[in-house]
Amino acid sequence: MTIIIARSMSTRDWSVKYEQDGPVQPRFEINAPDLYIPTMAYVTYLLVAGLVLGMQERFNPEQIGILASSALAWCIVELAVYSCTLYITQVETSLRTLDLLAYAGYKFVGTIKVTFKIIAIMEHNNPWQAIRDDYIFFSF
Repeated sequence: MTIIIARSMSTRDWSVKYEQDGPVQPRFEINAPDLYIPTMAYVTYLLVAGLVLGMQERFNPEQIGILASSALAWCIVELAVYSCTLYITQVETSLRTLDLLAYAGYKFVGTIKVTFKIIAIMEHNNPWQAIRDDYIFFSF
């Protein structure tokens, strides 16, 4: 696993390849936007939120449903804002709606990282253990 991550950092060309009618499909292009990482980050965000609620002794299955619905609703609102902004500014782009959704979904990755950092600080009160947790997070 670490070899795969380290090897991905050696990539020199990060641009998305295009065909005549649009971007190449993700199964043929490594840099094409797909929804795998944003979807997994969304699910992990919900699981981590359940963990935090459990640590605060406020866990309720309804809370997870409310959190999932509100996060999805905010993603749709964000997508609408992006689409309206592109329309109003008359920017010509080959990005489709799902591509914009894929790029917008990466915010959950950072949110998960910050949440794990807060959990580490709450649990350990030791900066060295927080640094160790950072190392573990980035090694995967």
